[in-house]
Amino acid sequence: MKTLKETYIIATCATLVCAGLAVPARAQNAAPPLGDYLRTSVGLNAGQIADAQNGAAVVKLLHTDIGRDVTVFGIIGIHTTRDAYLAHMRDVQSLIAARSQRFGIISDPPTPAELQTIALDPSEWQDLKGCRVRDCNFKLSESDMKQFAQVDWYGPNAEQQADSVMRVQVANLVAAYRARGNAAMPRYDDTNGVQASDAFAALLDQSTYIQQYAPALRNYLVNFPADRPENALDVMYWSLDRIPHLRPTFTLNQMVVLTPPAGNALIVRKQIYANHYFEAALELSTIYDAPALNGGAGIYLVTTRRYRFDALPGGFLNIRGRVRSQLQKVMKSDLERERKTVEARPTG
Repeated sequence: MKTLKETYIIATCATLVCAGLAVPARAQNAAPPLGDYLRTSVGLNAGQIADAQNGAAVVKLLHTDIGRDVTVFGIIGIHTTRDAYLAHMRDVQSLIAARSQRFGIISDPPTPAELQTIALDPSEWQDLKGCRVRDCNFKLSESDMKQFAQVDWYGPNAEQQADSVMRVQVANLVAAYRARGNAAMPRYDDTNGVQASDAFAALLDQSTYIQQYAPALRNYLVNFPADRPENALDVMYWSLDRIPHLRPTFTLNQMVVLTPPAGNALIVRKQIYANHYFEAALELSTIYDAPALNGGAGIYLVTTRRYRFDALPGGFLNIRGRVRSQLQKVMKSDLERERKTVEARPTG
């Protein structure tokens, strides 16, 4: 005889699979039912699915073929309506704030005031003065290293000069990316000369969801600024984030929000540049209707974050293991914060 808990878990799983949480028709590019995706592609068990239905953040590391790649999956149930969450998605300031501690949106073209907010973390700027090709604590191209070499590192205004160089580099990179897309993404000469666009392409190829169910979005990410999808809202922003056991990391990102009148709405974040650790990063979030959440109807927010790191030692230092653990904690915290933020807002 099944226990009450076992009966509840079986009923939860059946509800999640059968309740029509995605586009039910098997038309080309239609997303799979959420229950099928969670069980077969992600490998969640019935208990984890029940946790998500109860409003808990469920987070899992997914397998990667390359040791430097880290993929973190997360799902949480949120009590809100689809229309209310679509409106939230179009509030790009709130979307960025939900996961970034310090950030700034970059207009087209950038304003001087926006660029003035960009600065190196105070604990870091002196590390730039010794940067050389294949011997640098920052992810920079050779030409960017040469620009920092012009700073009077022993003068009274060294920090301000370094910040000024950084702002010019960011403005130039944003302008080049908006004009030429992936071809303008930087080359990282701090180690073995990695092209950021190549690292991003590798992560994009790993996203079977984008490949199979969002081909228009894939084309836009590959061919930007061409092939902009209908109903797309995109924005460039910088972020300075602190993950425990890692250096403060400045990133430049493109966020694309797709809110079609029917089907799955999508949010994608594409890293254009990072000054530490990340050769590439790609995040995809989507929402599914959730008519049977515990406590009333709502939506499921489903997020997958993919990272390609530079060298991450294992062994005695085990930096790789610590990074993976911290990224799971960050995902869990971000999902819980998002749920609390959204549920605190009126849905009418």
